[in-house]
Amino acid sequence: MRKLIFVGILAALALGGASHAADGGIVGSWRFESIGGAQDFDSGKTSLEVSPEENISMTIGCNRMTSIPAIEGDNIDFGPVAATRKACPPPLGELEQRLQEALAAASNFTIEGDTLQLRDDSGDPVAVLVRSK
Repeated sequence: MRKLIFVGILAALALGGASHAADGGIVGSWRFESIGGAQDFDSGKTSLEVSPEENISMTIGCNRMTSIPAIEGDNIDFGPVAATRKACPPPLGELEQRLQEALAAASNFTIEGDTLQLRDDSGDPVAVLVRSK
């Protein structure tokens, strides 16, 4: 019995250092509610998908973007973001620019219930997302 408890404690300690992606927290489908403070867009056309392998694909309704971010605990670094290059009608072009800036500024994230906030070094939200049902 003691051996089983010890193994359980070791497993819990190992998971404590794992990323939210590994425990399923950030993995899944999300939609943007706010990007760089902008909220005047159709959030139903937006998505951010996080695979169990921590690959991310996203759109705000025009171009598709992908990233393989470094995720460690609550820290995130999107690194390079690849995107298709369609000309987007207003205001989507400006919104995509805001998204690129938000991803570059994001250094950590929080998840509370079904809300994901990407935050900058100061702890200010640069994007707010809700889990898609």
